[in-house]
Amino acid sequence: MEHRIRKTTYVGSMAMATSQGLSVEENWSCLLHDRDMGSWETVSSQGRTYPIGRINRDRFNKLDSVRYCDDLTLLEKLLYYVILKVLAEVDQEIERERCRLIVSTTKGNIDLLANPLTSSDEALYLDVMAQKVSAKIGFLKRPIVVSNACISGLSSLIVGSRLIEEGDEETIIVAGGDLISDFIFSGFESFKSLSTKLCRPYDVMRDGLTLGEGVGAILLTNDKSKSSGVSILGGSITNDANHISGPSRTGDGLSLAINRAINEGNIQKEQLSFINMHGTATLFNDEMESKALALSGLNKIPVNGLKGYVGHTLGGAGIIETILCIKQLQENILLGTKGYEQCGCPVPLNITNRHQQIEMQGCLKTASGFGGCNAALVIAKDDTILSHFSHKGFGVNEISSCSVYDGKVLKNGETVFESSDHFALFIREAFKRLDSPNMKFYKMDDLSKLGYLTASYLLSDQILPSEDSAIVLWNHSSSLDTDLKHNNSIIGEEPTGASPSVFVYTLPNIVMGEIAIRFGIKGENTFFIQDDDDNSSEEYGRKLLSSGRFKYVVVGKCDYFKEKYSAAFKLIGIK
Repeated sequence: MEHRIRKTTYVGSMAMATSQGLSVEENWSCLLHDRDMGSWETVSSQGRTYPIGRINRDRFNKLDSVRYCDDLTLLEKLLYYVILKVLAEVDQEIERERCRLIVSTTKGNIDLLANPLTSSDEALYLDVMAQKVSAKIGFLKRPIVVSNACISGLSSLIVGSRLIEEGDEETIIVAGGDLISDFIFSGFESFKSLSTKLCRPYDVMRDGLTLGEGVGAILLTNDKSKSSGVSILGGSITNDANHISGPSRTGDGLSLAINRAINEGNIQKEQLSFINMHGTATLFNDEMESKALALSGLNKIPVNGLKGYVGHTLGGAGIIETILCIKQLQENILLGTKGYEQCGCPVPLNITNRHQQIEMQGCLKTASGFGGCNAALVIAKDDTILSHFSHKGFGVNEISSCSVYDGKVLKNGETVFESSDHFALFIREAFKRLDSPNMKFYKMDDLSKLGYLTASYLLSDQILPSEDSAIVLWNHSSSLDTDLKHNNSIIGEEPTGASPSVFVYTLPNIVMGEIAIRFGIKGENTFFIQDDDDNSSEEYGRKLLSSGRFKYVVVGKCDYFKEKYSAAFKLIGIK
């Protein structure tokens, strides 16, 4: 065991593009003066119309920085654009070969599926997209891709800050975003979660969310001279272990993330000037968040939600909204919650639709998403940092392993089940052999079945501590197999219409949600997209242990695409 000094993660330059503008300054001005840029498109479906925030493509495509980027898709161009803007402020001070890119997205280039004749599997791989952008910028290090539903942005910032704190990286750019395609719109519509008006977070009349396009980028560094005056103090990711498409009814999962982030940040609750919540304006999400704040004793602190301004930007939300939180800290202005009039949550919140001048110190930013995932991030002005505390460096031990491939299940290197290598037949027979009935298993998509089965064999003789255990998984194809099924349901030769029971599985992290529910794992759950020869995810899992954050981590690969499948899990723990 050793003691290590935790380095500070400073926030440097920032950039963003949403329906409200193509820069941080444009967006801030629009929000501050309640001036709408007018990039709200109306989409009609089944006799109803819905607003969607669109990035102004005409304006964007005329920018000099993207004029010669015909080799990039629209989302890739947008990511390239915001990263260049971040670099423009510090480019001469940063060696690009030493800078790491972390990309946050839920669906990447999924809009390409709208035209099957021009799309290819290769273009749809999230890590391929990230590598294209990274190479275009001139970065030499392999990019990291995080796909964790609607907490993807916050998850990426937490992952990045930990790499800085551990001394693994000196400079990181975290960039993320998503476009709103028919693929995404139809899925949310199938859940009946969209509002026909601009969303109204926490309001008694709220009736659903508003989708919006957005990309953002933030520089993280250990160099205080590059700081914007704000630092990341702490962060935490948790799981409700309750439901894959609905939030906890108690708010306990989010409350756990909040408490751990505050504790890690070494900050007093009184130093939190405001809390920026996820605020989707759906009935159950906003209700859950109010309960979570009450459980953490924070419901008296000023709260705001920003989705009434820019919409729900999915994989970009955590980054874009963190940028706006940083601006609020810098300007000592608390933005009002657009669309809010009267509290409609079971726990009263300190919330208003008016901007307020407040002397700022720190901020708590939260997010929640499908798969039961939650994230919380504490940011504060640099002069709020109390100390660079040390933590213990624990040793890590491999406890057991399980691999599933070619009709075989191997535990600790020994074959414990073998059958047909045809996946549908094999997975049913291997599951029945467990003698652990769960009718929900047969409704899962194939990726989740594979992960659930592998975890069940791995943990068949283990009882893990709920809050002290974590899951870190990765694959190359994300949820692409189920993506194709969902896409065929909306534009196939005989479209049947989007189904919520299919759409929810178009996120790779759902497999972790299924595992968390089965084994009651409420600790971190992070899903990476990477190549087979990349061991960074396992290294990240080991750091969760060596830092003392968790006692056990289930870590490994879980990949399924077009009948090809492979899973290799390890249970690792503190020595």
